[in-house]
Amino acid sequence: MVFRRPVLSAAVVAGFLFLGSYRQAARAAEPNPAAPAPPGGTLDKGLTQAASDRLKAEMKAALAELDRDSSRPEGVKRLIRDRMSRLRVFVYTSSASLEDVVTFYEKNVPDARFSFGRRNLLFDAAETAQAGGFTLKDGVAREWEGKPGVSARWHREDNALAIEVEDHLVDPRDGSITKKTVVMVSAVN
Repeated sequence: MVFRRPVLSAAVVAGFLFLGSYRQAARAAEPNPAAPAPPGGTLDKGLTQAASDRLKAEMKAALAELDRDSSRPEGVKRLIRDRMSRLRVFVYTSSASLEDVVTFYEKNVPDARFSFGRRNLLFDAAETAQAGGFTLKDGVAREWEGKPGVSARWHREDNALAIEVEDHLVDPRDGSITKKTVVMVSAVN
């Protein structure tokens, strides 16, 4: 999972931008029953905290922008803050393959249909390192040059639930790359 880009999927952000909404504070929470843990998955508290911290930092600036936005009535701003205050992020790691995890969610979450894409793992690791203010470990570039990863994304139509699945972990704490299925669930409870 790469946290260099916004923690929320583009679709979820677009949904909140549609409402002009941003979150006051991000925090880890207990898993959402609307999106069960993936097969062979465990909630990774360290990655969940890293994702929540990143979201919190991004939302601080966004809230300041919302406060300066004179085009939205105060009632709408209150509604936006309320919805965003209920946003939670959960990061799981799973022993199951990306394909098995996606199949699981498509069977167990109503209307879930994922879009797949390729990602440049080394580029993601370099951006993660830049955002985190650290240098990649020796050998990372040599080992991962030209090796793509796969990601799958889905969001519910109301943008209150989004699931991202990636077949490699790009660790936001040190930029290391590991072949491991990672699932990030963003949910408004």
